[in-house]
Amino acid sequence: MKILILNILKDEFLIDAFDRKVGDLFSKNPDIKETFYIKNMEEIESVDGYSHFIISGSEASVLERECWFEVLSSLIQKFVNANKPILGICFGHQFLAQFFCGKGVVRKAIQPELGWVDLTCEKNDTLFLGIESLKSFVLHYDEVVDLDDRFDVIAHSHRCSIHAFRMRDRPVWGIQFHPDFLYSDTERILGYFGECDPFFENHCVSTIVDREEYEANEIIFMNFISVSGNCS
Repeated sequence: MKILILNILKDEFLIDAFDRKVGDLFSKNPDIKETFYIKNMEEIESVDGYSHFIISGSEASVLERECWFEVLSSLIQKFVNANKPILGICFGHQFLAQFFCGKGVVRKAIQPELGWVDLTCEKNDTLFLGIESLKSFVLHYDEVVDLDDRFDVIAHSHRCSIHAFRMRDRPVWGIQFHPDFLYSDTERILGYFGECDPFFENHCVSTIVDREEYEANEIIFMNFISVSGNCS
């Protein structure tokens, strides 16, 4: 098993923060994953050697075209053709929704979420097995809406009606929230967005979450990689 991880963040601090979390998650077996970035994602010629695909968040918006979107679409299609598990986080979640359903299923969020939220989850879904309650970190200005009947909505918050989805006939999941940063990095990340967003106070959500509660999010990754993936 080898996990392809695509870190498509742009700011160096955010890139490093995501990599720190990934490194922490797989510290006992670092060779189980391989990470690529916007600058070198075109070097991925084949997905044959990978069993799972994780797509990070990004400061990019699905609603605005970027030159690397075509490369990402091609990678997703290759994993879909091979029926290998895919997990999209935040931007990755939105990109997957648009990839399968086309334009119109992602929009500017009516009320963006920056901070911490309580999530209502479908506990019987593979992704959330073993999680009694879930509180997580959120940073998003876009949101997924109006998925078709190929999808089940498996998590929501009081502001966002589709915080996670799964495809019914494929091992594909999207999550809007962020289990992909260390608790020790979240305050600085939130400060970064606070400096960039003049409406930060209106967008901020402030559920109190301690380190132990947030660490429950790690189960999501373990559940995802437990899904059988083909690897030729």
